[in-house]
Amino acid sequence: LVGIEGKNNWPLTKAEYDGVPDKNHPKGHLTIGFGHTSLAGSPKVTEGMVISEKQAYQILANDIIEATKQAKWRVNSNDLDFNELPKSIQSALIDIAFNKGAGNINKNLIANLKAGYYGAAARRTWYATPLPGLKKRNMYRFIEAIKDLDKDTKKAAIKRFRNEHVNDLRDAFNSDNDAKDDWNNMCQDLGCEEYCY
Repeated sequence: LVGIEGKNNWPLTKAEYDGVPDKNHPKGHLTIGFGHTSLAGSPKVTEGMVISEKQAYQILANDIIEATKQAKWRVNSNDLDFNELPKSIQSALIDIAFNKGAGNINKNLIANLKAGYYGAAARRTWYATPLPGLKKRNMYRFIEAIKDLDKDTKKAAIKRFRNEHVNDLRDAFNSDNDAKDDWNNMCQDLGCEEYCY
């Protein structure tokens, strides 16, 4: 999944609130391991819960299997074949299902996939968030999504993505200098230095 390898404090072996509140969860959702919440299924995360690192990896493996099933179902139920999509797009869709639920693979993203507009689909893997850490995850998901696309499609997608999310990218970079370096390296590798920060 996108961004897991960059987290120094993972896996969480003791349950914590994720800091992403909603109307039913003012402190956010309890999470353990690699972002596992009760919404993802078993095990139910409870306050004070403690697991081993080995259990965290087992839960992650199960959550990835479930997210993959959900992403495939969402795509295949819209008259597409998930397995025919570029591998990098598949990875980004699984990441969305894991982090936000397969319902966030929305109709606009599906329409882009159906039309073969993979650069536009990659741009639609961003979801709104006020949190710089999640903005960084969005950026890494976009980078993952375009990996297998041809160079011209990547360049066009980077241009549009940067223009659409200029302030969000700055927030992500302010939260992590490595993210800025990764963005700039990607742009330089593709000859898109004008989109570097």
